[in-house]
Amino acid sequence: MLRLEACAGCAKAGAKAAVLGQLKRAKMNVLDGMLLEPEEPITAEALTEIACVLGGGPYAVRSSSPMEEGAAGVFESVIGVVSIDLADAIVRVRNSSFEAPARAYLAAKQIAPTLIPVLVQPLATAARMGLARSQGPNFLIEERDFGEPEWGAVDSRLLSRDDASGLAQGLGRIEALLGGPVDVEFAREGDSVIFLQALRTIEPPASMSDFDAEAAALTGRWTLDVAHNPAPLSYAQSELVRLTETLSIGPSQRVIGGYLYYQARESHDRPIPFGDLRARFEFDVSVDCERVIAEAERDGSLAAALSAFLHVYRRYVGEVSPSLRAARHALDERLRQFFGEGLSRHGALLGGLAGLSVERDQALWELGRNERTLSDYLAQFGAYSSVWDVTIAPDREAPERVLEDARALPPPSPAERQRSAKVIAQQAERDLLARAPDRAALKTLLDQVREALPVAEADDRLFFGAQYLVRRALLARGHSLAAAGKIDRAEDVFWLPLDLPATDLRAASAEKRARFARAQACIAPREIVDGAPRHEIPRARHVLRGQSTFGAAKGKAFKWQPGRSAAADSILVVPAILPSHGPLLATVRALVTDVGGVTSHGATLAREYGVAAVLGTRYATLEIEDGAELYVDGKAGKVYLL
Repeated sequence: MLRLEACAGCAKAGAKAAVLGQLKRAKMNVLDGMLLEPEEPITAEALTEIACVLGGGPYAVRSSSPMEEGAAGVFESVIGVVSIDLADAIVRVRNSSFEAPARAYLAAKQIAPTLIPVLVQPLATAARMGLARSQGPNFLIEERDFGEPEWGAVDSRLLSRDDASGLAQGLGRIEALLGGPVDVEFAREGDSVIFLQALRTIEPPASMSDFDAEAAALTGRWTLDVAHNPAPLSYAQSELVRLTETLSIGPSQRVIGGYLYYQARESHDRPIPFGDLRARFEFDVSVDCERVIAEAERDGSLAAALSAFLHVYRRYVGEVSPSLRAARHALDERLRQFFGEGLSRHGALLGGLAGLSVERDQALWELGRNERTLSDYLAQFGAYSSVWDVTIAPDREAPERVLEDARALPPPSPAERQRSAKVIAQQAERDLLARAPDRAALKTLLDQVREALPVAEADDRLFFGAQYLVRRALLARGHSLAAAGKIDRAEDVFWLPLDLPATDLRAASAEKRARFARAQACIAPREIVDGAPRHEIPRARHVLRGQSTFGAAKGKAFKWQPGRSAAADSILVVPAILPSHGPLLATVRALVTDVGGVTSHGATLAREYGVAAVLGTRYATLEIEDGAELYVDGKAGKVYLL
């Protein structure tokens, strides 16, 4: 058993006891305490020693686990314990890592539950109980009357660092001792303050706080790649993005907060004249890329697969893509010149040009009606996947998914749909040519553009083929690492850098998986302009306002009742966040409460779990119906009822 001052700098004591011990050594007004280590017997002699040092009670019995990482409220606390119940309270707190709220928290952190150290202190009583958080030149203070729960009625105010009060001066000293912004729990009677707990400020998790930090380093306008990658990228796919950036071809790309953004940059590409594109693609680019892919497949190494992927990227993005852009731009300019309207008003002209995409859909259609065999389909399109991400199994690895997709295609067939689109395009062309001031020039340009644009769909075969090579090579590496006992499963390799780190691979993989899971629950801004994320705020029939935290999320309201479980897209709507809600916070996208402040345990847990939160709305549970569509803007402190 350790006296509180002896806990200072002691890692096994946990942050709570270690920091309080540090404050006590610094002669700050901190209650004395005794720390019982996890396996320490709770003997009559130990209880007597506690009574001799701390008095006869009542006591506050709290966890001080290193597993908390600063998240107050995860493990059990028992307040107002009389001496006869002290042993039972210690056991209860010591075992609390095995209870549901703590298990959910530990699972999110990839930590196994164990017995934890227990801190016993005298119970603090004062007129006011409060929480403080460093906030720029001030401290954000939330206080409540003694006996009022922290999520209940609170008074919020900003306290200047220059204030002469004992609270402001004490908070400043704690910042100096801990070396940065802090979260502090205190009891106050007039200007007399007792500091009950102090921790370095818990920032939002990587997928939240690092999003703003990564975005802040960007200049100019960056756009979310909604067309190809609306969801966050796996770590392996983000590594491929990093590699392609070394080529300096096409638009600049950055993975921010797990999401892919792009920005136009000065072109050094070598576009093919779009009048020659179809022939050059079929007899040069495609043949060359397929040759490189075949050579890399025979080689089988990751280095060869990555080289093939970069070769395909270099040729398509550097030569084909700018040619396609030039074709669309030329037609758009001619239409504006002749009719004062751009291509967006005449999209029907380009109907029936899907090319290879329609071929694949038609093959699926025929497979679903037993007009084609699965092996025949996979021979042509086996490298295709449902997502542009190397972690997702391609069709050849997921035949059941292929068959399900094939059976789900409704009539008419893709080929019939394409024929209908061509008829509409031909009629649109006739109507337009009849009004054109230079019919021959427009006809020539239309023919060239319609000849070139099917190439836009042909890149899928090349990129999916190259992506599959990388996937196969990574899985081979993963099987070797798993056999060597360095990772648990071969698939864990997708969450490691391509240049394997010398650190614990299991921990590195788990950290990237957790970051990805948090990113999935976030809404990425459509644009980042000069470092500032710009979210699209949806139209809403009503808006509730509360205390702001961070993050943004969209989902369905989940009004919790005992026994109910939340769906993956749920937004938890409750009067107040309680310890029993811990398991729910591990699964929901966001949190909305009637009461509570930004320094409360609820806000702390929301930050730890990486969920956007708006707290203290007063009326959320009354005005929001279960299942309602919500958009939660944690940063602005607004809940939009959609």
